[in-house]
Amino acid sequence: MFLTGKLEKICYEIQLVASEDEGTIAKTTSKYYSLDGVEISDDKIKTGQERSGAMFKVLALYQHLICLYVEAKSYPPG
Repeated sequence: MFLTGKLEKICYEIQLVASEDEGTIAKTTSKYYSLDGVEISDDKIKTGQERSGAMFKVLALYQHLICLYVEAKSYPPG
């Protein structure tokens, strides 16, 4: 890992908000807590944010595929 041994913890807050076009807007906040005396560059934090953003997109796609599968299994209705 690129920050192994440098962080106490990372906290992610993810809020999913309905958009006007029936989609979802994801708002994310990341808080990095470094160990005492450890400095972390902005580049390292940006890399971490990009990685977590990519992971979130994969999870959102997975959720979407599950919804499509459930809809397909219940078709035709009745």
